[in-house]
Amino acid sequence: QELWKLRRYFRQNGVPVELGRRIMRYLEYYEEQKRRTIQEADLPLLESLTPQLRNMLRYVSYMKSLREHPLLRYLEQVSDVTMHRMCEHALHEKPLAARDPLFFEGEAGFHMDVLVRGELLYMKRAADAGAASLDSDATDNDEIGDDSQPEPKRMSIPKGTFLGEMVLWVPWRHLGD
Repeated sequence: QELWKLRRYFRQNGVPVELGRRIMRYLEYYEEQKRRTIQEADLPLLESLTPQLRNMLRYVSYMKSLREHPLLRYLEQVSDVTMHRMCEHALHEKPLAARDPLFFEGEAGFHMDVLVRGELLYMKRAADAGAASLDSDATDNDEIGDDSQPEPKRMSIPKGTFLGEMVLWVPWRHLGD
C-alpha cells in the first residue's frame, strides 16, 4: 500500500525514473536493516531510562567503533568521562543511501566521520587537474586552459574507516568527494 502510494507520488510530481529507483532501493534497504537490527528509536521503553543510563548505553554502543582509533582509545583509557561526554554530545548517526555524498571536494570539514556499516566510494581528482603551468610548452594536444580533466582516482573505503580526521587538528577542506 505504502509503495503504491509512493510510486503514484513520483508520477504526480514528475520524479525522474532513476531517482525513483534510488529512493525505492534505499527504502527497501532501510526496511531490511530495520528488520535485522534493533535501533534505539525502535525501543520506546528506553525513553524511560534516566539520562545517565541512556548515555551509558550509547557509550557502550558507540565505543565498539571508536576504539579502533588510537586517539579515542587513548582518551578512553585516560578519561572515560571525556569519552562518555563525547558519546552524549558530539556523536550522531548519519544514514546514507547509495550514491549519497558524505562530503564534497573543496567543502570545509568540521567533523570526523566513522564508517560503521557498508562501504563508501571516494573520488579524488589528480593533483594537477585543472592546473596549467605557465612555464610549460603548450602543444596542440596540451593547451593552457584546456578544460579536460583526468579521470578521478576512485578508492573503495571499507567499514571501520575514519574519514576527515584532519579536522581534529587543523582547518580542513576535503580533497575529494
